[in-house]
Amino acid sequence: MQTQEGDVTPDLQSEKALHSHGATQWLEPLVYDIRHRIRALLRAPGFTSTAILIMALGIGVNISLFSVVRGVLWTPLPYREPGRLVALFEQDTNNKDLSSRLPVDAGSFAEWQSATQGIAQFALVSTWQHYNISAEGNRLPEQIDAAWCSWNLFEVLGVTPSLGRSFTAEDDRPDAQATVMLTALLWQRRYGGDRSIVGRTIWLDSKPYIVIGVLPASFQFSGSFGGNTIRAWTAVRHEAPYQLMRSFEDHEFLAIARLASGTSMLRMAGRLDALQKQIRAERPRTGVHDSVKVRPMLDDAVAEFRAPLYSLFAFTGCVLAIACLNVAGLTIARMATRTKDVAIRVGLGAGYFRLVRERLIESLLLSFGGGAGGFVLALGAIRWFVTIRPEMTRVGQIDVVNGCSLSSCGTYVKELRTAASNGSGSSSQQRTYDARQSAKRTLQRTRHAS
Repeated sequence: MQTQEGDVTPDLQSEKALHSHGATQWLEPLVYDIRHRIRALLRAPGFTSTAILIMALGIGVNISLFSVVRGVLWTPLPYREPGRLVALFEQDTNNKDLSSRLPVDAGSFAEWQSATQGIAQFALVSTWQHYNISAEGNRLPEQIDAAWCSWNLFEVLGVTPSLGRSFTAEDDRPDAQATVMLTALLWQRRYGGDRSIVGRTIWLDSKPYIVIGVLPASFQFSGSFGGNTIRAWTAVRHEAPYQLMRSFEDHEFLAIARLASGTSMLRMAGRLDALQKQIRAERPRTGVHDSVKVRPMLDDAVAEFRAPLYSLFAFTGCVLAIACLNVAGLTIARMATRTKDVAIRVGLGAGYFRLVRERLIESLLLSFGGGAGGFVLALGAIRWFVTIRPEMTRVGQIDVVNGCSLSSCGTYVKELRTAASNGSGSSSQQRTYDARQSAKRTLQRTRHAS
């Protein structure tokens, strides 16, 4: 109660003092135990460094592999409604030696488009192109990977340029003005992010091209035939020879389709497969294939890496388990050398819960050190992996510093901390019991001697 403003009754003062005393009584021993265990770990650098290194390796390997698996296999494609996007390939059922996913010819693609109007939007891509950018100002010439695409590719994918505009049907004609779209990476690296690049002319293979747009930084074409290293996009009908765009035997393209609402992939695949058999019957030549394979675009992008990555991920789980067992073994061995010390402390009146708390604090300190080291190790491993494998599909989606990777880090630290705490807790219980029995025997011998 307060009698006047600013005055406090004696009862309230006593209550505050009691709360303050209770908090201090609980906090001071904890702080003392933390300092004591830190000093104890520093006095045993061999044990401490070995335990932290083992945990850092186990946690770091798991976080890095989890980040790769999440970025490559689990993260949705960075397009609008990616679940409706499919990739299309040709097959030759008469030749079992050929792959089940063959590139598409432009002639068959045109037939597919005409026969499936209303159930899907189709786009054509060729990811195997290159251009030489001419020198300009203080910029040296360089060769870049590029791609041809039909004018509606980015509309099909649901990607909007961050600067300028996308291709139109007028750009995708043989007699049109040559146009190009740049990726954000090339725009930033070669042109310094200059927003006036739109509308300017650059020279590719000694020919003038007008820059009409810059793609967003998040855009990366994902497909089994590559796309990670593409830095420029041009209109396919303007670039490709006329004969190639009418050929049924020259397979240079990948077809992408966005299914209309209510259209199933199996329905479209059945229609296209029947159509392709008809195309083969009308053109019984060696290079004309007789079947079509349709699969989700995400499955196509990661098909090559799914089995190896899952196998490695399972292996790293075993590594984490081994790390937990090793740390638990080290902790037990350390406790075995401290039996006499514990017996003396018990004889001096140390309580059971105090001893267990010290073991838990020590385990937590080791876990936090190993977790921090593992996260730093994972950062370095991810950056190294991205550097050596820039061509890997969806490698740009790998990011260890994101919410999911951080939560995985916390999960792994928690698992390892629990394993280490359980091991140290059980060992401390056993050692405390042994210490108490040893202390009792010592006291009994003392009494008998007297």
